[in-house]
Amino acid sequence: MSQFGSARLYRSDVGLLERTYFRLFGLADPSHFIRSHCFRRFTNSLRPSKILDAGCGAADYTFFMAEQWPQAHVHALDVDKAQILKNQDTLRRMKPKNIDFGCQDITSLAESETYDFITCIDALEHIEDQTAVLRNFHRAMKTEGVLYLHIPLVRPRPVPFSKHLHSMDEWSEHEHIAPMRTKEDILKMVEEAGLRVSRWQYTFAYHAGELACSSFALFHDDTTMNRIAQLFLSPITRMLAYLELATTRTDRTEGFALALLARKV
Repeated sequence: MSQFGSARLYRSDVGLLERTYFRLFGLADPSHFIRSHCFRRFTNSLRPSKILDAGCGAADYTFFMAEQWPQAHVHALDVDKAQILKNQDTLRRMKPKNIDFGCQDITSLAESETYDFITCIDALEHIEDQTAVLRNFHRAMKTEGVLYLHIPLVRPRPVPFSKHLHSMDEWSEHEHIAPMRTKEDILKMVEEAGLRVSRWQYTFAYHAGELACSSFALFHDDTTMNRIAQLFLSPITRMLAYLELATTRTDRTEGFALALLARKV
């Protein structure tokens, strides 16, 4: 079975402490842990052949999908050229044959009837013209192609420990240039782009996933002491992450983010 996040063992920017923890326990960061499990639940029945990872970032999902679906080819795009160069370096180290990276703004995506699966995970909030991107996805997808989207929502209330997370809030306000939207807003945008939503789910409940992430983020500055503190805290945040994953199977009326699956018909 493919292990999500295994590219960390090859990335030049991941230190020995984090690599050792990953070998023993898997992902330490609860946000990555929760999102990856949600992704697998939504997509485990798919068998795609041509995949677009739109806004791939550090390419965790790119490398996971390439291993999970070896019959598929994964085309991964991001606007950050420096990040793409890092991903290409990791690609050379890992040596999978079914991945290629490109530096491109997905607002200019012009392909047509190309992909049977597109992922866009925590990327759309960084783009002002979200409607154009969703229309680009629709055009780029084959008929019956599938889109998996994960996106943060307008906050139903302040996050846990919000008064101690000012720098994280400042980063979010700077990076998340699109208006924060409700679940209803997102579903409407996706449907208006010509896609039919087949499944959706709130993620990151206040007392589960969001509490885990906020606790972990208290030590977000990149220092050795903070990394050690996060590792000691990780058993607690892992329990909260499992609570999050357990409660997502029930009817949830609130969450700080949304996962959805939509199909081109």
